[in-house]
Amino acid sequence: MADYNAPLQDMRFILKDVFDAPSFWQNNENLTHVDLETVDMILEEMAKFSKNVLLPINQSGDDEGARYQGDGVVTTPKGFKDAYQQYAESGWVGLGGNPDFGGQGFPKNGHHADRRDDVHHQPILCALPEPHRWRNALFKRGSK
Repeated sequence: MADYNAPLQDMRFILKDVFDAPSFWQNNENLTHVDLETVDMILEEMAKFSKNVLLPINQSGDDEGARYQGDGVVTTPKGFKDAYQQYAESGWVGLGGNPDFGGQGFPKNGHHADRRDDVHHQPILCALPEPHRWRNALFKRGSK
């Protein structure tokens, strides 16, 4: 199996030195709960998840792929269902969600860096936890 180590130093450099994300977070009243230390912890934990959960299923994703069985049934490669369950149970799905609805309220520049590792290992798995797109559409266009 291939070895992978997330480029955490590069991610930190981009957030801190290129974008000065900590200043942005502290100057936005909705993001004052976000700090570089917390985002760094998120990046480290996602790096572990990517290495320990996503990397091992890389081969089954390539070999088996997702298959449409008909009648709305899709079969995912070996390990994908468990990986997604771990992803959801760990709280990654709600990281950028609205805290009023159970999300953690992190900005895209603080939680999308973690998606880089998802995409690197399993792009199709990363497409699954996108309920925030549906949620955002409901917030903008939905009614009571």
